Parts: sequence; structure tokens; C-alpha cells
Amino acid sequence: MNPSRLLRTLPAPWSERIFYRLFNGQQKRFGELFERSALRLAPSMSMTGLVVGDVISGQIAFNGFYEYELSKRILELSKQGGLLVDVGANIGYFTLLWLSGQS
Repeated sequence: MNPSRLLRTLPAPWSERIFYRLFNGQQKRFGELFERSALRLAPSMSMTGLVVGDVISGQIAFNGFYEYELSKRILELSKQGGLLVDVGANIGYFTLLWLSGQS
């Protein structure tokens, strides 16, 4: 069973809740999801090197997003142009979203 396929078909708030309730504690069972994960809001972008056991990486691996509403806002702003300085970037997720909106 690939829970990522199921979660990505559900509305974002549902998939987020289901991830935390059912799959967050079982990330090690689904290690293959962390190798390469397409971003839900930027399907042309994918992330590699996600860390099993990390909550942010888990959200991205299973759902294709992290903090959905903030992600949508960053993507909207990126389409207007400008510069994003991702100070303290953890894994570069918001940077990738920004870049996807620039193209």
C-alpha cells in the first residue's frame, strides 16, 4: 500500500490530519517515499533527500506539501516576481515553491 497516492487525492486539510493520525509515527515503513517526492503545488518540482522521522520531511513525502495555506501564499507571491530570502532554510521547500512560481 502506498499511502501517498491516497493522501494526495484528498483535500489538503484531510490529508494533513490523516498523515498526523495514521502515518507520522510509521514513517520508517515507507522509506521509499522519502527518496523523491513531487510537490503538490508545484508538480514540476520534486524533493530528494528528505529525512525519515522528520515531521516536515514526512509531510512532504506523504502529502507533497508542508503548511498548505502558507505554501499557497508563497506560490502566489512568487508569481508577482521579486526576491525570496529563505533565512534558516531547513530543507529548501519554500525556496523550491518560490522558484516554481518564477518560471
